[in-house]
This record gives sequence, structure tokens and C-alpha cells, in this order.
Amino acid sequence: MTILRRFCATLVGMVLFLAGLLKLMDPAGASLLVGDYLRFFHLSFLTPASGLFAEVFALLETLLGAALMCGVWKRAVNVICGLMLIFYTLLTAVLWILNPAMDCGCFGEAIHLTHAQSFFKNLVLLALLAIAALPFRAQFKPRIMRLVSFSITSVAVLGFAGWELFHLPLEDFGDYAPGKELMKEGDEHPGGAPLYFYDESGEYCNDILERGWNLVISVHNPERMGRRGWEAVSALCDDMPEGVEPVLLLATVPWRVEELEVPESLRPHVCFADRRQLISFNRSNGGATLIHGGFIAAKWARRDLPSKDELKRLSSGNETEAMMQFTNASRFKFQAFLLGMFAIMLLL
Repeated sequence: MTILRRFCATLVGMVLFLAGLLKLMDPAGASLLVGDYLRFFHLSFLTPASGLFAEVFALLETLLGAALMCGVWKRAVNVICGLMLIFYTLLTAVLWILNPAMDCGCFGEAIHLTHAQSFFKNLVLLALLAIAALPFRAQFKPRIMRLVSFSITSVAVLGFAGWELFHLPLEDFGDYAPGKELMKEGDEHPGGAPLYFYDESGEYCNDILERGWNLVISVHNPERMGRRGWEAVSALCDDMPEGVEPVLLLATVPWRVEELEVPESLRPHVCFADRRQLISFNRSNGGATLIHGGFIAAKWARRDLPSKDELKRLSSGNETEAMMQFTNASRFKFQAFLLGMFAIMLLL
């Protein structure tokens, strides 16, 4: 019975840990999701704090999952996890009944579940947690190694969350991930999603990205770019390698370009797009995306903008080679981090 209870606690802990970590890896996406929930429940006045809510809930989920796997403070952790899962179950029941056109976001962009699937997933987790938690009289104080493993995991998770606030997700599961192809009009089997933008005259010009190499700088919140942000983007566009054309996408309207103090050198490259679509395209405000013939080869956050030499190296071959060069390192880092965390929590 003890082995069964431990197995159930570990299984629930793994699900919660992964669900929370995937949201911590994509704070901008998690913020959009929380904003959708707030609007659905007519709490739009709270949307300015959606990023904070998303980060807190994701951290809570991750650390509770770690506590379950490490076996620390069993009674308190089981009670908190039970209350949280009951809340999630009721929430997904409401979504299943009303069926709004939104994703549950349980696992970020990595796994998409229907509202019914989310509801039954939460019921199963509740049942497993009940097996793991009852009876309460069998709870023990944590041993020192369990506390050590939980402490190490917690510090690592907090560091991971802090790092992801300023960089792109180590593993991109979205429709605009490197390796995806932008959907063109008439495509029957698109690899990704469409990206629509227009010039100052109001004419759509997204077919620009179907020709040659383009470095797309996407700014979903121009008001927050600041002088340094514009200077960094301007320096990048002014020193572009031969054969790579810059495109600057702004989530604004043409008559606000001067008001936003966009540098004169960037204005010939400016086009305009929807804010939410630009957040989906590149999570970083002022981030860069390298595209060849509609194929997404690489992405950078504003803090990690590429050098001229890096762009030249990536654009010197074909787009698939560029994508493989770019994505392998970040994917390996995420997988190594995940395996390391599981090893610490389950083996210590």
C-alpha cells in the first residue's frame, strides 16, 4: 500500500511539475491565457495583472509538484494540491458546459486538450491524490535528504523562471516555432499559422516573407521599447548582412509612428500588425525572427539579438540547416534541465 501511495503521489507531482514548468517557460503565453480566463469570467479589470497571476500560479503548480515528488510536508502539500485540483475541476466543468472558444492552457503550448479532456484529467489526478493522501494518520516528517532535494529543485525552478522572463522559451511549441512554415493563402496542409501585416497605405504585404531571407523585428508593445530598445533594433537593421532584408512589424497604426519616436532609419522597413498575433509570433517585445521563403529558421529575444556574423552564417546555407543549428542547443538545455530536476527529486 505504501508503494502504491508513493507511486500515485509521484505521478500527480510529475503532472503538476511539468504543467507549471511549461507555463514558466512561456510567461507571455501564460499571461495571454490568464487574460482570456479573466475576460471570460467578466473580470477584465484584472487583466493588467494577468502576467503576475500567471507567474504565481505556474510557480505554485511547479513547486507543489516538486513537493509531492520529493515527499516533503505531506499533509499540508496534499491538502493544498487537493484544493487546487478541486478548483481546476470545477473550472474545467464550467468550460466544458459553456464551451468557449479558448484553450485550457494546462500544459501551455506543448499539449492542447479539449475542455472535456481537461475535466477528466483533473478527476483522475484527484483520484490519484486521494489514494496518495489518505489516511492522514500515516503522514511522516520529511527526512533531511527529501528537504535537500526539494530545496535544490526550488532554487533551480526560481532561477529558470527568472531567466525565462527575459528570454524566449527554450523549447518553442507554438505555431511560429523554428521549423514551421508560415501558412500561405490556399494552403491545404499548413505547417504553421498565417502572419498578416500591412503597409502605411493599408495594403497587405505579408507576401514579402515568401521571397529570400528576411529578419522580422516584431514589436507588440511599441510604447515600452524606450530609447535603448530602438537603438538596438536600429543598429541591427543598419548592419544587416547582404541578402537579408529587415522587416519591422509594429502593433500600432501608421499615424502613431512619429509619436512613438521610431528612428528615421527604421521607417522604410515599418509595417503594421495585430498585437496578439505579434505576441504569438515572437514572445519578446522587439525580438527578431529569421525567415526564408516563409520558413521560420531562428528566433531571438530583444536581449539576445544576433550579430551580423551570426546572421551571415545562418543565411549562408539553406533554411533547414539554419533551423537545426539554432534549435538543437536550446532544446538540449531544456531537456537536460528537466532530466536533472527529475533525477534530483526522485533519486535523492
